[in-house]
Formats: sequence, structure tokens, C-alpha cells
Amino acid sequence: MLQSSAYMMQANRSEHMQVNTYAPKNTEGPLPVADSQWRFVLPIRRTVVANGKKTPGYVLELENQQGTKVTFECVEGYGGLVTAFKLNGENVQVDEAVGPSQVWGTSFWPSPQSAWGWPPPPAFNSANYTAEVNESGRSVTLTGPVDEGLGVQVVKHFVADLVRGSIDLNYEMRVPSGSPAAPQRLAAWEITRLKPEGVLFWKGGALEKSGNWPKLLVEQLDVDGVDYYHYNLSLSRPVANKSEFGNYEGKVNGQGPSTWLAMARPGVLFVKRFAPVAPAEAAPGEAQVELYSYAGSTNPRAVYTEMEQQGAFVQVDSGHPLRYRTEWILRPLPSDLGVEELVSCGPCSDLSPREKLPDTCVGTLPC
Repeated sequence: MLQSSAYMMQANRSEHMQVNTYAPKNTEGPLPVADSQWRFVLPIRRTVVANGKKTPGYVLELENQQGTKVTFECVEGYGGLVTAFKLNGENVQVDEAVGPSQVWGTSFWPSPQSAWGWPPPPAFNSANYTAEVNESGRSVTLTGPVDEGLGVQVVKHFVADLVRGSIDLNYEMRVPSGSPAAPQRLAAWEITRLKPEGVLFWKGGALEKSGNWPKLLVEQLDVDGVDYYHYNLSLSRPVANKSEFGNYEGKVNGQGPSTWLAMARPGVLFVKRFAPVAPAEAAPGEAQVELYSYAGSTNPRAVYTEMEQQGAFVQVDSGHPLRYRTEWILRPLPSDLGVEELVSCGPCSDLSPREKLPDTCVGTLPC
């Protein structure tokens, strides 16, 4: 069992292990709190609402001096699912099972999909994980069973960062000692399901069609000479009949290197930060950033878009686990920003100088 975020993020330069090179300040070892504007709200073990039902869960909750509250929730079931990420009580994720695959929240799978087909193996998607809570370390660790097909086990270690007011999601995909599983190449894959509202945007490489899926209508925008991509989540809307499904359902791959992926809707900005992955480092048939939109229903509550990112394609064996880390940030935004203004907030996620940002963005992210 992993004991701390420092263990999950320790630097190992082996060519066989995926290392996330993005490391925010003050995240190695115990997190300092003396100068923090954020406080941690106990307890971690709480009753949460998962798929419309009250169930035992785990909550990492932060509150700042201005009264902004960020709440991260997860459960042991559904493959150790992240069930909610809330700003002042409003969940930015889909919070109930939707679509023919009955998906919701945030999952973590091995990539490429060709390694396991469909549906996802229970060890990654539906099994019960075991939990370890560390209230002094503001963390919860979820450990899954070993998948019989790939022979790997997933460990998820979630930590609240009081300095940055964010949540660190640390993933480990490992082959248990003594396992007969052969060495194989895999990549990390984090999938977050979003409601059909707002704009999804990022900075990165070329867009590509994904397999036989219709290519989503992703637009390109130049901001101060930098190319950004954005997708209007409201395009993922319910349709009147099956003949229209192809107009609003599809997928697109965005090649890296990217270091952030963001969603903004009136009053809310959600940013994921992660290590860059060059196109040559991505898993076969995959990309660092991927979007999938489902609109095959006349029911508005069944419509969603997946906000996905992947790590590098590396060898995984008993001596070389795959480790991958993302940072999740959630902040309030003015509700009247246009698309260009929203996309202009992105450079703050990329650690660009604060003075280059529009006035409306200053202070929204911990640059």
C-alpha cells in the first residue's frame, strides 16, 4: 500500500517507467499549511451521493478565506470512481450513469483500448477497491484487484494541496511481485464525463480523426500567436430521431505535447494539469488529448462529453510500474465571458506570466 504522495511522485529515471515531469511547488513530502489561504475540512470518510444513491465514500474538501469551497468525492465501488468535483456544491461532472455504457464520473483505464477491447475489464471499471484514509496527510488511497487479462493492478492516491487549493490525482499501474504476467507496454488514461454545457479547450498539436468515429466539430483559435482548440459542449445535445445521431456524436484526437486541458461554463473553470506527451510517445491509435461526445438519445440527461487525457506509452512489468499524475483545479469565473476570453484564461494553466492574462482571469488560478 502506498503511504504518501511523495512515494507516488518520487523521481525514477528508468526508461521503463512513465514519470510525470510536471511538479507544482510544495508537493514533495508533507504539504505546508502555515501560509495557506485554504483549510482542509474533516472528516474524509463521509456519506456521498453516487449514481443517485447515498453510499459510504471519501471526501477531500478545501475552503478558502473568501468562502470558495472545492469538494472532491470518490468511492470504493465502480472501479474506485471519482464521483464528484464540486465548486460551492455544484458538480462539474456527470453524476449519474448515462448512455448505453452507463458511464459517469471519472475513470482510469489502461491504454490503448485495443489491449482489452470493450467493455472495460471489471478491475478498472466496476470492481470494489479497498481504501486507506490518512487524515493528517489529507489523502485517500484506493487499491484495485489484479486484472486477469493484463495482469496489472491499479492504485489511486488522491491528495488535497492546501497551498495551491487543488487536488493531486496520483495513479500507479503495477504488476504484483511474482506475477507471471509478461512485460507489456501501456499508457495511463483518465476519462472525465462532462455535462453538455460550456466550452472545452486546450493548447496542443494537430487534430486527428479517431478510428471510424465522426470527427467532432472542434474549432481553432489564435490568441496572441498561439493556437488553441475549443469544443462547444452544447453541441452534444439530444436529438429528435436516430437519423440525426451522426450530427452530434463522435470523437477527436488531439496530439500533444499538451500540459493542460480545461472546461469553462458560466461561473466555473475546471483545469487538469499533467506532463506533456509528444505524438511519438502516445499509445498506438491514441493521443494525449481525446474528446468523445455521446448524443444518441432524446433525453437531455443522457447526453455527455468525455474529457480525456493520456500519458506516455511505456513498458510495465513487475519491476517497473507505470506512474501518472494530474492536478485538478476548480475556480469561480465571471459568468459573462466570451469564448475568446475563456480560452485566454488557458495560459495561466501553462504558467505564463500573469500580466499577459485578461483582467477577468487574473487571480482565478494559482500561477
